[in-house]
Amino acid sequence: MATPSLDSTADVLATPSRYTRPVPGGSSHARRNAAASFGNTSRRSSWCAVARPGNPTGVVFDPDDLTAVAELAAGRGVAVISDEAYDEVVFGTEPFSVASRVQSDQLLTIYSFSKTYAMTGWRIGYAVGPADFVSELSLLQEPVVSSAATISMHGATVALQGPQDCVGEMVSAYAERCQKATALLDAEGIRYVEPGGSFFLMIDIRDSGLDSWAFATHLVEQHRVVVVPGLAFGHGGEGFVRVSFAAAPETILEGLARLAETLHDLKSRRRAAG
Repeated sequence: MATPSLDSTADVLATPSRYTRPVPGGSSHARRNAAASFGNTSRRSSWCAVARPGNPTGVVFDPDDLTAVAELAAGRGVAVISDEAYDEVVFGTEPFSVASRVQSDQLLTIYSFSKTYAMTGWRIGYAVGPADFVSELSLLQEPVVSSAATISMHGATVALQGPQDCVGEMVSAYAERCQKATALLDAEGIRYVEPGGSFFLMIDIRDSGLDSWAFATHLVEQHRVVVVPGLAFGHGGEGFVRVSFAAAPETILEGLARLAETLHDLKSRRRAAG
């Protein structure tokens, strides 16, 4: 499991296990060495989770890197969960599924309608894998979530069977907002993790001298801008905050302008304090 990552991923992988081992996944170096990072994990590992694009970073792993990780895991008898909830939300590249290259009886691919069809709150998705694997998954799901609501199932059916132009239009809008957001940060000299997809941006706030929780609290209380502390996604996210560009462009840019002003102010105070 790469870090930083969605916090619930670790919760799922650790049940009923007792330990999860995150591997670095935010930097370009880490992405190029994904297979080597996995190779250093314990041979007692039961599951390997990969995601493309990743949440919260928006990082898009190269298909060859993900394939290498999945093949290495399969060779060890380690089950692979490929989180492809954001599979269509990628910029300047094509969607990719690990299952298109790796044949394994322990590969499970997970999709969500929340991202591709903007159905957040409908709580519906699906998993693809070997029949016996999915059958066991159904037994696990039943006591946990029962089933999807009828309205969600009908909505998902219409989304799948209807015109798909809206998906491309949505992704183009996200890409444009991302470009404007990163241009503003570049102009302000603020570092961030270059996103290749999703609708999130991880911003480096280490120059503030505050941890991510303190910075996020200060930002919302003093400047009415809401961000997610990087530590919420594991220790690999500390020193960063996540912002979303699933909002109007003017709202995003105003929020980032306030964030930049805050970061510069805290940095100046830190320097003045010596």
